[in-house]
Amino acid sequence: MIPRNSDNSAVATRPLREPLPAHLRRWNWGAFTLNWVWGLGNGVYIALLMFVPGVNLVMPFVLGARGSEWAWQKGDWIDEADFIRSQKIWSRVGVGALFGIPTFFGIIIFLTFFSLRQSEPVQMSFDIAKSNGEVIATLGKPIEMTGWFISGNLNYENNSGHVDVKYEITGSHNQGQIHFVAELQDHDWKILIHTLTLMPSGRIIDLTKLTYTHDLMLYPGGLAV
Repeated sequence: MIPRNSDNSAVATRPLREPLPAHLRRWNWGAFTLNWVWGLGNGVYIALLMFVPGVNLVMPFVLGARGSEWAWQKGDWIDEADFIRSQKIWSRVGVGALFGIPTFFGIIIFLTFFSLRQSEPVQMSFDIAKSNGEVIATLGKPIEMTGWFISGNLNYENNSGHVDVKYEITGSHNQGQIHFVAELQDHDWKILIHTLTLMPSGRIIDLTKLTYTHDLMLYPGGLAV
């Protein structure tokens, strides 16, 4: 029976679209990577199940596998070429986001660690450590920073500041972790804590006891212990 309006005219209904052609039944990267965003853009509202805990673990894979079929049925496509063009755009955006966003944050994290590693107080701490006679005797030469990871924080404000960092150093015989805490007061760094914890023994060397094998380089801010 054909649906009719009150004036007995036929109600306009959208014809059912033909099933998705076999050659278009492929993995949909746009649906997989952008999931609920892709769903809203393509009228596939089942994608909103991404907000259901537990279901959201499998939903991206369901969308990747069934997304093309659902989008084909829901969308108002002119022809196959129109459908393919639209899904290619979604796929490019999705794959770009999949790789671009982690890369962006990776660069930010790298620059943060790099700037912290190259900062004046960290370099001052490292120079003190590698010039300490007991450290040299324990770790062996050459003494180097290990990797790029430095935990902690560094804050500057006018002529005052605070640094509290931990980083690892290694020599030819041993390795350990430096803990350096200092405050910047009137252009001078006042050292509060400066220790080297040897690994894996846990023995601590107090680096505020200055025993150098050569003179330290001069720092613009000076040094106070």
